[in-house]
Amino acid sequence: MQIQLRNDHRELLFLFAAAAHPHESCGLLLGQGTTIEAIVPADNVATDPARSFEIDPKALFAVQRRTRGGGLPILGYFHSHPSGDCTFSARDLAGVSRAGEIWLLVARASLTACRTVVHGDGFRFESIGISVVA
Repeated sequence: MQIQLRNDHRELLFLFAAAAHPHESCGLLLGQGTTIEAIVPADNVATDPARSFEIDPKALFAVQRRTRGGGLPILGYFHSHPSGDCTFSARDLAGVSRAGEIWLLVARASLTACRTVVHGDGFRFESIGISVVA
């Protein structure tokens, strides 16, 4: 599996990460199928935003309302690791709510993509490719 990500969206992810540093940036990925068509940044309301992220529920609910009104569906989420480690953490995995979500991780000049899959009684991350398009 491979997701399609426009180059300008890729650059936005790096800008959001740099602007949030030393905290984690976060937000939602909207689109159809495997194509990310919009990126919605959100405030990180985690109690320790330098080490974790929690998408502001107001932003999440606003996007969910738009989706119900015919807007683009939520494909998944993005966040950054200010430490530069481009590996999903156990804390990241604990935040998974359903299978099939796309997760993008930004760390310095790196970008990693995974999708969530059922694993035993929980979930795991499965690495997927990223095709950057103009």
